[in-house]
Parts: sequence; C-alpha cells; structure tokens
Amino acid sequence: MKTLAQRFDEKFTPEPMSGCWLWFGAVNSPGYGKIWDGEKVEMAHRMSYRLFVGEIPSGLVICYRCDNPACVNPEHLFLGTMKDNSVDCVSKGRNFVPREEQSQLSAEQVAEIRALPKCIPFGSGKDIAAHYGVSRGGLYKIRNGSRWGHV
Repeated sequence: MKTLAQRFDEKFTPEPMSGCWLWFGAVNSPGYGKIWDGEKVEMAHRMSYRLFVGEIPSGLVICYRCDNPACVNPEHLFLGTMKDNSVDCVSKGRNFVPREEQSQLSAEQVAEIRALPKCIPFGSGKDIAAHYGVSRGGLYKIRNGSRWGHV
C-alpha cells in the first residue's frame, strides 16, 4: 500500500517555465487540487505544505506566491492570515470583493429577514429564501449572524 506522500508525488508534474508543480489529480470548481488523506479530503496545496514544510498553525491559511490554484510547489506557498491573503489578493489585482458586497441583498433586506418571525404564518424558510433570492442555507446563516454579521 502506498503512503500518502507517494500518492501525492504521483499527482503533480513540475512545469519548468514557471516552477509550478501542476496538480493533475482531483480538483474543486476553482481549480484547487484535492487529495484523500486517509480520513478526509484535504486541499492539495495544504497537504504539500504539511509534507514538505511542516504543520499549519491554527488560524493561518496557505497563500500563493504564483497565484496558480493548480500549483502545489511548497516554494510557491506561504503562511498568512485571512487578512494577509486578502491584502495579497488586492495587491496583485485579483479584485477581491467581500462576500457581503457580492450579495444581491442590501443591508435593509438583511435587517428585514432578521426581523421576520420564524413561524409559518409569515412563510416557511423556503418561501422567505425564495422571496429574497437566497438559498435556505444562506437564509439560516443570515439569521444566525454567520453572514452579514455586521448588520
């Protein structure tokens, strides 16, 4: 049986011009690699960092020097906070837009949603979500404050 490191090594190929190690295993919709670690699916760039550099401290994320989601070269990866990653994104012109600014909802609509009683006479969660053009999961996150927490 192959080790995780052996399986990992079989799923990328070095690209000589950029120095990227291009992942050709499974990917998610934005193009980031994924690999089964024996217990769960792990992002390939995070696995690369763990295998070649070390553990990822709690609260930190892996950022890219090359901005290539398919790259798993540990020399192209660095630790940072979510804020560091956002600043890096903006500084490289990748047009980072906070989730709330991507939303079709206004702050007033979020306040309306939160003011609605959570009972059937005012409509089911499905009906309310459809009225505001959000998913039921999105509605739940708005109501519990994990989205639009500043409103």
